[in-house]
Amino acid sequence: MANVIYPLNDNLIVARGVSTIDQNGKTVYLTGTAVVQLTLRVSGAVVPGETWPIALTYITGSNGDFQGNLKDTLTLPASGIAVAQLIVDNGADQRGELSIDLNIQTRKS
Repeated sequence: MANVIYPLNDNLIVARGVSTIDQNGKTVYLTGTAVVQLTLRVSGAVVPGETWPIALTYITGSNGDFQGNLKDTLTLPASGIAVAQLIVDNGADQRGELSIDLNIQTRKS
């Protein structure tokens, strides 16, 4: 997943290598059958400017990579940390959550 997002810009966000472990301890990368959703928070509050959560779509042929777009309409501070909360659901007994810190930076020319 990208570690920088820019206020007032559309941002492509990619969660790479989303996976689970099978009963034999082997890593299994998730595919388009999984549902991956993202909610963005700053200082614990949901970021205005989007209806959360957004769905991330599977990148065909990848090893568990999912992507989505963060809109330029998000109300983000000029700098700081945003937390991307991912909820992954791959069916019965295969649900998980994780959070990733993203640096908010103002884009400069």
